[in-house]
Amino acid sequence: MKTFTKLTIATLLGVLMIGSTVAQNRTNALEFKSTNTRSETINETFDSGMPGDWTVVDNGSSDGVTLWEVVDDYDSKTLDGTPFAFINSDAAGSGTVLDAYLVSPVIDNSSANNVILQFTQNFQYVSDDFSAVEVWNGSEWIEVLKQEEDIPNTPSTSESWNSPVDVTLDLTAYKNAGFQVRFHYYGTWDWYWAIDNVVISEEGTLPYPLYIAGIQVDEDNASDLSVIEGVSGTINYDNDTKTLTLDNVTINTTDNMAIKNENITDLEIKLIGNNNLTSENNLTLSLKANTEINGSGSLMVTTNWDNAAAAAIDISNGSVLTIKDCNVEALSEKYGIAGWTNGESLVINNAVVKATGTENVSIGAISNLTLINCSITTPEGAAFDEDLNGVALDGSLVTEQVIIEPFNGIQKTEMLGVSVYPNPALDFIEISIDNANVKGLELQIYDMLGKLIQSKTITEQTTQLNIKNLQKGVYILKVGNNTQRFVKR
Repeated sequence: MKTFTKLTIATLLGVLMIGSTVAQNRTNALEFKSTNTRSETINETFDSGMPGDWTVVDNGSSDGVTLWEVVDDYDSKTLDGTPFAFINSDAAGSGTVLDAYLVSPVIDNSSANNVILQFTQNFQYVSDDFSAVEVWNGSEWIEVLKQEEDIPNTPSTSESWNSPVDVTLDLTAYKNAGFQVRFHYYGTWDWYWAIDNVVISEEGTLPYPLYIAGIQVDEDNASDLSVIEGVSGTINYDNDTKTLTLDNVTINTTDNMAIKNENITDLEIKLIGNNNLTSENNLTLSLKANTEINGSGSLMVTTNWDNAAAAAIDISNGSVLTIKDCNVEALSEKYGIAGWTNGESLVINNAVVKATGTENVSIGAISNLTLINCSITTPEGAAFDEDLNGVALDGSLVTEQVIIEPFNGIQKTEMLGVSVYPNPALDFIEISIDNANVKGLELQIYDMLGKLIQSKTITEQTTQLNIKNLQKGVYILKVGNNTQRFVKR
């Protein structure tokens, strides 16, 4: 029998997922992006039907079911307003198996510098189905992407068509004289997979899942992003350390997001001097993966977008935003700092944060707010409300300015040289502190919801903690004003 339980297990090998998430009480936000110029060996839009050099292969489907086909729309919905390739397990009906490949033509890219695959998709998952991308490496098919969750993950399948996901895969390691890509779908009366705009390119630089004023950051432009229109000051990205440095930067954009972190986990945004980000018709700072904002400087983030989803700082995909040792202000008529009530969290550590969302909420649509060495000072009496998923006062979400400040102003964090080993860990972790003056320091472990799990007073430079009883996941270790994350396996 068909069920609608959603699982969230995905294997992503070398994949940069680019898309948007829709959540309760926030309307879909528009997506704007720019692409790099490349030498394209395949650029298939499927606008003229199934191409003659593409092949549909049955891998054991039930008799009489429709395999991959090109359709004009699905229930009047498309990925970009044009025809697309589609395989529909739902239409196949109860008791059927749908297992088929859509295979590209053969390409000789053995001498290519880089091989990049890009496509747009909407994959809706039910229970035992999957979608996968496989590549022929010259001797065998290699699976480079397997999906076993809704992509995009939206409250309903109908809404998923409003926010299709762009995928970029680096396939350079598989280049050969007989290169092919195939899209593999398997389902037993489940949902469907739609793909469009398949591009295989052989030249250009490798892209990073990070956008500045609508332009994707790559190997060529990362060292000086001030050349982008609407950007001034000193701004650069170091992919080795995953650090985006803003030094007295101003970004003004009309239709694009000022900064968009698509999929750089643990991106660090380092602030130097006074920095200002403004978007007129979009989200301004969009964070779709865990991000930390820190540094000696300040950041002002403003959106003037007249849209129900408009947020100055937008956190999505269950990500965690940490603001540490700096000054950040977010201003919007709708949402100041906001998630999508999809597990997003905000951690403020020894920082001054001001947020205003005059119509909806200043800080909200998040699962948790963790305050370390700071508190909400304005409005007086306001606190995070777990039921309302935001900062509230007297049972109502706050729409005036929320100010969060350190207890005694921003304190310069004492460099203790804290290290955790092993990380990830199974049973024990060992915390080592280089600074000799450790006596009386408090050691605390928090989960990602901000709940205090363990605490003890440190008396030695090396301390061992038993973590056998912790659930698998990511935890925050706090020693004095220093914080680190570790993973319990």
